[in-house]
Amino acid sequence: MFRKIRIAILLLILLFVGLNTWLERVYTTDWNGALQVALYPVNADDSQAAADFIANLNASELQRLEDFFDVQAKNYGLNIDRPFRFTLAPALPVGPPPLPEQPSKPNIVLWSLKMRWLRQ
Repeated sequence: MFRKIRIAILLLILLFVGLNTWLERVYTTDWNGALQVALYPVNADDSQAAADFIANLNASELQRLEDFFDVQAKNYGLNIDRPFRFTLAPALPVGPPPLPEQPSKPNIVLWSLKMRWLRQ
């Protein structure tokens, strides 16, 4: 009995993850609305110049990015005003994890999970 319950729960989790992935793919590529993008500044070289730049970065500077992508969207025939909405997230304390030495699907999945946990 416990085995059947455990299998049912795992199947529900798998269904939820698959549905979430599918919906994310559908809604991020249909261009019916703006794509929300959070930018996480990273001081990748640990330089003082980069730290100062990140400290002085504010959300109003992201308007130039939105304007650029708006022009590019018009060039490609997308009839959407401001296809991207950028928000400035807090700076990450450490850089991204190194890429896997041997690229395989499991290694890339693990790297992707490390990237997601880095934000928290």
